[in-house]
Amino acid sequence: MFENDMKEKKTGIIEIEDLEDDTVNKMLSYLYTNAIEELDSSTAQKLYYAADRYGIKALLRICSNHLMHNLDTSNVCEILVLADTHQDEELKSYAKDFILVHVQEVINSNGRA
Repeated sequence: MFENDMKEKKTGIIEIEDLEDDTVNKMLSYLYTNAIEELDSSTAQKLYYAADRYGIKALLRICSNHLMHNLDTSNVCEILVLADTHQDEELKSYAKDFILVHVQEVINSNGRA
C-alpha cells in the first residue's frame, strides 16, 4: 500500500474497517514481538481471520492449533464454518472428526457449553 500510488501512501494511514481494535493491536503486537498472549477461543477466531486476511502464516498456524486443541460442543460448529470459509482443510477435518465423535452432544448443545 505504501509502495504503490494509493491513498495510504499519500496519507500514511491504513484504515482497517473489518477488524476490531483489540484484534489489530494483538496482530501488530505479534508482528513486533513474535509472541502472542494467552488466547481464548473468541480471540483465536478473530486473530485467525486477521492472520489469513493479511497473510501472516505463523500467526494463522498458532490460532489454528489453538482452535483445534480447544474444540468443544459449544464452538465446534462455528470453527467448522470458519475453517470452511478460509479453506483450511486441516482445521475443517479436525472439526468434522470432533463432531462425528461427539455428535449427540453437539446436537444437544445448541451452541452452549
